[in-house]
Amino acid sequence: RLAHAPRLTSGDRTGDIPPPPA
Repeated sequence: RLAHAPRLTSGDRTGDIPPPPA
């Protein structure tokens, strides 16, 4: 996973970007 990857899935933790609030 990339450090700064676009959050496409709300369950995919990139490690740098937290999952969006549902």
